Parts: sequence; structure tokens; C-alpha cells
Amino acid sequence: MTKNIAALAFSLIITLFSSAQIKKDSFAPPLRIPLFLTGNFGEIRVNHFHSGLDFKTQGTIGFPVYSFDDGYISRVMISVHGNGRALYVNHPNGTTTVYLHLDRFMPEMETKLEDFQYKEETYEINHYFKENEVRVKRGEQIAFSGNSGSSAGPHLHFELRDTKTEEVMDPIPYFRNLIKDHIAPQAREVVVYPMFYGGVINGKMQKTFLQVVNKSIRQTPEVWGKIALGIKAFDTKDGVGNVYGVKSIQLFVDNELISDYKIDRYAFKNTRSVNSCIDYVEWIHHRSSILKSYIDPGNKIGIFDAMKNGGIFDIKEERDYKVKYVLTDEYGNNSELNFTLKGKRQVIPETTIDCRNKLFCDKPSFFKSTNMHLELPLGVLYDDLCLNYSSVPSVSYYSDLHKIHTPNVPLHNFCTLELKVENDTVKDKSKYYLVRISGHTASYQKSEYKKGWVKGFIREFGEYAVVADFRPPTITKLKTNSNDRIEFRISDIGSGVASYRGTIDGKFALFAMDTKRGVIVCKLSPKHVIAHQQHQLKMMVRDNCDNESQFQEEFKW
Repeated sequence: MTKNIAALAFSLIITLFSSAQIKKDSFAPPLRIPLFLTGNFGEIRVNHFHSGLDFKTQGTIGFPVYSFDDGYISRVMISVHGNGRALYVNHPNGTTTVYLHLDRFMPEMETKLEDFQYKEETYEINHYFKENEVRVKRGEQIAFSGNSGSSAGPHLHFELRDTKTEEVMDPIPYFRNLIKDHIAPQAREVVVYPMFYGGVINGKMQKTFLQVVNKSIRQTPEVWGKIALGIKAFDTKDGVGNVYGVKSIQLFVDNELISDYKIDRYAFKNTRSVNSCIDYVEWIHHRSSILKSYIDPGNKIGIFDAMKNGGIFDIKEERDYKVKYVLTDEYGNNSELNFTLKGKRQVIPETTIDCRNKLFCDKPSFFKSTNMHLELPLGVLYDDLCLNYSSVPSVSYYSDLHKIHTPNVPLHNFCTLELKVENDTVKDKSKYYLVRISGHTASYQKSEYKKGWVKGFIREFGEYAVVADFRPPTITKLKTNSNDRIEFRISDIGSGVASYRGTIDGKFALFAMDTKRGVIVCKLSPKHVIAHQQHQLKMMVRDNCDNESQFQEEFKW
């Protein structure tokens, strides 16, 4: 009895302490449904680290979304792709919370935004509000969850940013009492890399994959020279089947810390550095996310707290080297993976590298041939590069086909590419544009013609050429089940749709892009269209080479 009373008293003290902590650090969850994640902060995504938390919305849209804390709405965006409908709230403590892929805002905000859209005559907007112009309270509803933009399914993307620097921070500490996690991360695979042509593994200068079976590695590769490692790992949480990125990864060799990776904050300008943090070849060919435990000299992401010799270690003694990975999640759950590398003296083959065309990661670089100019600003490369380049005449294009290095090497920012038009027979030069050729796909690159050359901006190595687009876009009016809606499907098989504009009786009509259905939609309203009379509808669509199509008809509404 005494023991039970003591236990009850202790439980009461803990409850009161926890309540005090919650009151002191109180906030409002953005959703009032059980919180489960589809994605955590810092996960590896295509060309970026995931910048927030993805909350499940039970496979549907329309759940109320609430302001995390007191503050004011600082920014609202509506975009076809990317974030979709997005809302930003600035808070007094110097942070900003961001809510993405929304279905709609509150009615008053929807009215404001529609007025902006009609004033600017555009569907896409990016509007900044003045400080305290639109104030919100903690827990006040600000929107409804959705599936807009480049969302792959209904969910709420939630971000926490430093208002001043706009760096993103991991919001998970605020949700530890609402999202349960008692499961430690686990490793799936380790990769051993011979580095800088100065290492060898099992007699070969090629990376070696070590499979993790039953939380252990039974292989013991023989290594010599300069070696580095990478690891493929995942995390899980209570009650869900999703897998997540790992928060912290430490690498020890003979109990010495070699690499200490931890992602809890980063700047957007560095997010593309994810391509340098991973084995990019495995990612683009197999979508396998192997995080390297070494860093390229041009990688400025700043998520490695400690890195000895860039994460590269030298195997120069014939003995066993004890390796340990420590994987830790946001809740402090951790696991260890221990294995052995056997130091074995081996001949490191001499390698001759053709480096006549060297590009640098620490300064601007240039390459010119008779019919191709390439300019890489500072910060484009993650490491110095011996450029491989060739070109061949082609009857399929207006230029030669240019093979610029290999897509296996990532670029951080855009670089400038100019290609000479070898067969300059097109009278209207605006029809020329650059394409990146991958298999049977030719992707439009923003570009323009000037004095026999086409100049554009690229962010990937690969095959490029000049083509021309003479075909206008297609416009198809769709039948709907409602007289209050007008829908079109618009497309372009050449340079791609650049813009569209709809009018009713000569005045701008707001057509929203529904990317999930591939249509544009206008919802008729007496506010903008006079009811019970004949109207003139017109739709104009222009592609990136200024080819234009028009559709006109009369309708009664």
C-alpha cells in the first residue's frame, strides 16, 4: 500500500513537472488529429534534403491547419508546381513556420488572394504582407490541408525557419510528446571506397559493397592505401510502416572519430549539396541513398561536426582495423554496426589520367572548342574535374551532338553553355533552343539565339544539342458536369508550355492549374462574370519558342 502511494505521488510530481514544461514551451500542433510522419527532417530527396516534417492526413484533404504560435502571416504563395499553396507565419521569437501543399486558405485570405490574382492577371502569386498586417493567434485556424503543387499525395509539409537567415531547422523537438519513437535506426549496407587512385580493395580499385545481415557484416575485405566509407541506413517510428532518414551518423576507426554527420539545420542555398553527400552514381542509377562518410572539398553544406582528413583514412599496416558506425535518431535511440577491415599489402595499380581539360571547384572554370563554350562559375563543382568532351555531327539537330562529361557527376548551380548552330537555316531565330538528351527524351533548357550560337543554362552534365520548335501548343476544351466550370487541357510536345491566358468578354479570367489532372480550371462567379447572358470565351497558350494557339467560342451562363 505504501509503495503504491509513493508511486502515485511520484507519478503526480512527474505529471505536474511535464505540464509546467508544456505550459512554458507551449505551442499548437498544426493538425488536431493523431500525428504520424511520412517524412522527417533532413531526409535525402531528389536534389535536396527534406526541409521539414511531412504529417499524414489520413489519405485525404481538408483537415484544418492551425498556427503553431502567435505571430503574423508574412507571406502567401500559390504556385503550379513545388510548394503549391503555401503560407508563412512569423513569430516573435525569431522563427517562421511554413505550411505547404495546402488545399485552400481561410475565406478572408482566399478573397484577398483572388483580388491579387485578378489585379496582377496571373494564377501564380508570391505576396508578402507587412509586419502585423494579418495577425494570428496560437492555435488559430489558418488553412486546410491539401495535395497541391508537387505533392505526391495528401499531407501537410511543416517547416521551422530562422526568420532572419531563412535557414531551416528540425521541428521534431516540439513534437516528441505527440510522435512516439522507441526504435533505433538500422544499417542496410556499407560501401568501401578506394580513394584518389591511392587505394585498393581485394586487389581492385573499385568500390566494394558490404551487406548488413542480422545487424552484422560477415565479410572482411582486404584493403590497402587511402580508403573511405559510406553507409545506407534507415530509421522507423512506432506504429507506422514508413522509413525515414537517420539524424546522426558517426564513424569510428580503431575508436578514433573519423566522421560525425548530424543534420538539424542548413541553408537552402546548400540543399543541392545532398548530391555531394551521397554516392551520386548509385542514386541516379538505382535510387539507392548511400551517405558518404567523407566530404568533397567543394561541399559547403556544413552538417559534418567533425571530419578527420576529410573522412579519408590510410591503411598502411598489415593488421585488422576495427570499424564502428553509431546511428542515432531524433529521440536518442541508437544502434551500432561493428565490422573489420583487414589491412593487407597490395599493389596499387598506376593510373594515367587525361587531364588536359581541368575544371576547378575553388575558382571559375572555362572550356572552349570551335563549336562549344562552357562556363562554370565558382561553386558549381564539388571537386576538381578532368573534363571529358566530344562532339559528333548529327542530321537530327541544328548543331552537332555534344557529349559533355557524364551525368554521374553532379553540379551545384547553373553553368552557361553555348552551342554553335551548324545548320543555321531557320529564318525565325526565336524557334531555336537547347535540349538535354537522355535516352529518347529531349528536355527543354532555357536558352536564346545570338549571332549563330544558342546560349543557355544547364545544371547537369550530359548530351546537348540545338533543336527548333515550329509547332504551336494544343488546346482542348473539356466537358464538365457543372455549368459553373470551364476546363481546358493544354500541352506542347516541343519546347513546352510557357504561359496561358484566358479571357471572358475581353476581361482576364482566372484559370487555376490542376497539375494532378493536367487541366486548367475556371470557376465562374457573378463577381467576375455577368449571369444569364451570352459570353465570349478566349484562351491563348504560348510555348517557350513563342508559338501560340488560340481557342474561341461563345457560351451562355
